[in-house]
Amino acid sequence: MTPIKQQQRSRTAPTVRERCSPSFRELRRNAATRGGKQEYRATVAQWKAQQAAKRPKTAKLLGNDRLREYVEDRLAGSIRRPDNMTVTGPKTPAGKG
Repeated sequence: MTPIKQQQRSRTAPTVRERCSPSFRELRRNAATRGGKQEYRATVAQWKAQQAAKRPKTAKLLGNDRLREYVEDRLAGSIRRPDNMTVTGPKTPAGKG
């Protein structure tokens, strides 16, 4: 291999590896176009993260009536096992102060 080709190969190899890295994807994903070129902007990344976090989510106990009733009964201590023994609710720790 000629020295020129070896130099070219050594220059291109790191860029291929860098483009596969998570940091390269982060920079590419959150680049803002400014003046015709793409530049990384932390404010753009923050805005995109906040937008993604806004997706509509319902709480498990609101969306599942059966689960909510079980949790309420368990906390009240009114759940019975098949052998008719009452399952007590969780013990609350003694308050401090």
